Amino acid sequence: MPPNLAMFPSTDPAGNEPGTGCLRQFNEIAVYHNTLLQDAIKNVQKNHPDVRVIYADFFTPVIRIVQSPGTFGFTSDILRCCCGGGGKYNFNMSAGCGMPGATVCEDPSTHLFWDGHMTEAAYHFIADGWLNSINES
Repeated sequence: MPPNLAMFPSTDPAGNEPGTGCLRQFNEIAVYHNTLLQDAIKNVQKNHPDVRVIYADFFTPVIRIVQSPGTFGFTSDILRCCCGGGGKYNFNMSAGCGMPGATVCEDPSTHLFWDGHMTEAAYHFIADGWLNSINES
């Protein structure tokens, strides 16, 4: 995400994933966390068969958007915030939206990130995926 990329710039190209441009270590932590979470959910369901726990995967849809933004109607400069204070990711902690020096894109619905947070369009895509998976099960 732009705040992480802006605040923890990697000078080593191997620190960024080639398919996403995201920080490799941050993604590895997210994948590890999600694996442990899914294992814990399986354990709860095994020990409590009358309980239904729904796992809402946030990581995978975001990665899918970052890998193929055009497929989902997003701009190709996917890691750049719509509203921010310049730089490679249009993110600057001292120039947030509404502050002097901040810029705003023309169409937020084509951006994954607003100001380091997801845009409404991004959350809509993710929520649709969750709701569709619940309806299928």
